[in-house]
Amino acid sequence: MMKRIKLFSLLLLLSLLGFSSCKNKESEEFIEPEKELSQAEVFESNPKDKVVQVTVNSNDKLRYDIGKIIVYEGQTIQLTLQHKGTMPATAMGHNFVVKDNDIPLFDFGEKAMRSVNTEYIPDENVIAGSSTIGGGESTTIEFKAPAKGSYDYLCTFTGHYPVMNGRLIVK
Repeated sequence: MMKRIKLFSLLLLLSLLGFSSCKNKESEEFIEPEKELSQAEVFESNPKDKVVQVTVNSNDKLRYDIGKIIVYEGQTIQLTLQHKGTMPATAMGHNFVVKDNDIPLFDFGEKAMRSVNTEYIPDENVIAGSSTIGGGESTTIEFKAPAKGSYDYLCTFTGHYPVMNGRLIVK
């Protein structure tokens, strides 16, 4: 059964990537298509700010425009996720989930794929998570920066996590 889920996720991901490459570039201007996630923008907060406002854009090509977010322990983070694509949430939904360090990214992503009833967000190992949105929509979450360290953030919509992820660095 697990092999079928992994195969289905891989096929879904490949088909979505192929489909999204046919779209026009107007809705994708915020990030160059050839830009890898590791080359995406870095957001760093001011250590004096108590509240940090971050906007992360996503698109129909399975990308966040920010690949690393640097904040300071105890800061309140108000994070807005905007979906700049055109596809509906049922086909190309995105969310923003920060996971704790108790579980590897791959294992968490697999667990998330089975969490359909909670918008693909598992009940445990989650520091913060947004609702799932489609093209043209946005959502905002607020959470306290956890203890100093490095945390993965990812889109937990089925099959997106291998390419749609980044790091939350807490100083």
